[in-house]
Amino acid sequence: MVEFNYQYILDELKRREDERAEKYAALQERVHERALTANQGLEPVVAIDGRLHAPCDGYKWWDSAHGVECVYAGGQYLPVSDCLIDSNPSVNKRIPVPEVIYQQMEASGKFLDGYRFAGKAWIDKVSRVENRYLYFFGEGWYLDTLQKIIYKVWDNASPEELGRLPEEVKPPKGEAPVGHSVVVGTVMKIKCQEGMYGSQLKMLMELENLATVWGTAPSKMWKLLDDADPRGHKFQFEADFSKAEGDGTHSFFSSPKQVKLIA
Repeated sequence: MVEFNYQYILDELKRREDERAEKYAALQERVHERALTANQGLEPVVAIDGRLHAPCDGYKWWDSAHGVECVYAGGQYLPVSDCLIDSNPSVNKRIPVPEVIYQQMEASGKFLDGYRFAGKAWIDKVSRVENRYLYFFGEGWYLDTLQKIIYKVWDNASPEELGRLPEEVKPPKGEAPVGHSVVVGTVMKIKCQEGMYGSQLKMLMELENLATVWGTAPSKMWKLLDDADPRGHKFQFEADFSKAEGDGTHSFFSSPKQVKLIA
């Protein structure tokens, strides 16, 4: 049974790199044999850097990148390349990985080639698996291959193997206020809304019992914050509230006053 962990990713990378090298060697051999046949056994010159050059004028060589046989002058470079062996330019790439894989990499001390740094983690709402972006700089072929392997892990591993988190249990919402009340809550949303008196700023606030209220945002909130964004801040105010039809956890308010900044 395959264990989809960090070691699997390393092993699969090694397997695909070896496979690529074998295809490269087979291609070189195929091109070399074809050249020997076309040139009556005359072999190309191998330079000190390992590159091949024509030994004489009129040397025939199969250009595998373009699929044609070409004739080269003495000393001219002989290409040995196709999509399998071309040196891909280095690129920046961001790859999302399961957090459990990232932690295994950190613990092993065997970092993936081209790894630069890790970004913030987040939890996928559907799978409940925690993930993290890793940032790389390296050969395009290598990073594309790495991404495909990680996607394979996602497609085949169980959520439990990837560190599935338990379902988030939210406490039930409380009753929304009715009548003239004093409330304390956090501003969740601000929206500009057109009405018969022109445009007005409306706000959605979540109260301490998780009920929500909607109404005109009091301008004093901005004064208390020196014109900073009130979203995420907690305020206390009093107003007249009426419950939404069919939803006891939501109310509408009007005439807010006595606004105080709590946090």
